[in-house]
Amino acid sequence: MFARTLLARRVALLAVLASLAIALPAAAQYVTFPRLGATASLDHHDGFIEIHGDEVFELHILVMPPEGEPTLGHDYQQFEWVLLEPCCGGSATVLDIDYNPALTHEGTLLSGITSTLQDGQECLTGEMIHLATLTLQMDGQTLRGTYFILAGPFGLASDCAGEGVLMTDMQLAVDYFPDITPVEGSTFSDVKRIFR
Repeated sequence: MFARTLLARRVALLAVLASLAIALPAAAQYVTFPRLGATASLDHHDGFIEIHGDEVFELHILVMPPEGEPTLGHDYQQFEWVLLEPCCGGSATVLDIDYNPALTHEGTLLSGITSTLQDGQECLTGEMIHLATLTLQMDGQTLRGTYFILAGPFGLASDCAGEGVLMTDMQLAVDYFPDITPVEGSTFSDVKRIFR
């Protein structure tokens, strides 16, 4: 009886180990998507920028391959994208937008833009696709901190065969330093003198 129980336990253990060995390669894989979003660099995703006071700065809206891939896997003809407000009404003002002239752009930045390849243009592909450059300025922020600017798809992109392509977004962190002169310190005695 004991030998049978021991044999059953060994068989069960081997079955569990075999199923784990089969599942491990699948667990190591994960699905990646092309990316569309904001970056501080014109030729790669740079998700960080440092801004001081009322300094004017530029961000780029790019379409990039999945992380770790060298080129886009599709030829594109249309993108649907939007500048997303992460919280509390936003923290930057868009002063200007310079769109890619190879595409027509319909819509508004905060409600969504559809960027479509103009007639006669070749499909867009390669290492990255530039959709727009935004000129921004921090909007009266008085506290030092990290503010996030998010841009991403609001619908499927379309490849040149008319098929939909699922994309993910990219975010950018603005490390903001306000240019505020410190107020002269007061002592408790100074405050008491006010109420005499």
